[in-house]
Amino acid sequence: MIQANNVTLRVGKKALFEDVNIKFTEGNCYGLIGANGAGKSTFLKILSGQLEPTNGDVVITPGQRLSFLQQDHFKYDAFTVLDTVIMGNQRLYDIMKEKDAIYMKEDFSDEDGIRASELEGEFAEMDGWNAESDAATLLNGLGISTDYHYSMMADLPGALKVKVLLAQALFGNPDILLLDEPTNHLDLDAISWLEEFLINFENKAAKKALLRLAGDKKAMVRCEAYDSLSVFQRKDVEKFLKKAVEEEENELALSYAIMSWADVAAARGKNVEEKRSYATHLQRIMQIKKWNQCSMSCFYAEYVLGRKSAIEGIIYYLEGSDYRLRCGAINLLGLLAEDENREFIKKSLEKRLEHEETAAVRSAAEKLLKKLSEGIS
Repeated sequence: MIQANNVTLRVGKKALFEDVNIKFTEGNCYGLIGANGAGKSTFLKILSGQLEPTNGDVVITPGQRLSFLQQDHFKYDAFTVLDTVIMGNQRLYDIMKEKDAIYMKEDFSDEDGIRASELEGEFAEMDGWNAESDAATLLNGLGISTDYHYSMMADLPGALKVKVLLAQALFGNPDILLLDEPTNHLDLDAISWLEEFLINFENKAAKKALLRLAGDKKAMVRCEAYDSLSVFQRKDVEKFLKKAVEEEENELALSYAIMSWADVAAARGKNVEEKRSYATHLQRIMQIKKWNQCSMSCFYAEYVLGRKSAIEGIIYYLEGSDYRLRCGAINLLGLLAEDENREFIKKSLEKRLEHEETAAVRSAAEKLLKKLSEGIS
């Protein structure tokens, strides 16, 4: 939601707007129409925070991210095309650069390892692993071939710069999207693509946030709190998670949904036949999605539902080529550590440390080993 409260803008003695009150609600698409010079672009700049009103204010729902189409075609000349698009989510871009700076350090400290782990967690929550591919998809849709993706913005002709800035505005599934004459200087193919994109545009931030809540070990659908929910609340949670597991196309969101679904199933005390049905469904998901993070979550779910050997599937990812997956596997092992598998997990981590070179993975493994040695799960 974005709302203007008593907004007034004066240019000299002339009031361009005066006491404007308007509320734009979620799930709707609005258009501003008016004669040239009426102040449409100026009003959008006020809504986006680029321009301060003389009086009044603009309120945005806390936690929501606003994105708008940049008009300065030279602002990003010092950056590559892909980086410019990812800057559409500035926080995600800042995390990427801070992570890179930490991993490039020769004298990597314990504090650096802790900070890197924190950044990796936030990066994963923001679906950072798919950032470059998502940016590339937008660029390709707008007709910018992969040959340009790593070019400097300064080297691009004006027509392509417009498309890159449009991709930047669309990037990262913003909660509020403000576009000022987005079809200007676009060719017909790009205009058709944009029309189709906006028709199908569905912000999933709220859905992802709910999935993250559902997947959190302290969330209300965890086993400890599930019994306190009413029958109707339980049905709503189960219905939501079942639909998410079957339909969600975002890897991170799906992973959280699978883990939550398993926690709910275990909390309900399902019988052997019901658990077997869940396990069969999880196998089908793994075959269809073929995502590493999703597969790890399936192994987690199968372990919670009673298949103890599933923990070996998570350990398999300790040998993966992507250090982020190795960190993810270590985090899952920490969640599943019990007396009966503690020694097995310890030996697997110690073996990994013998040839692990990535500081963030070493830090995560050493931290978990310390907890296991102290008898903390």
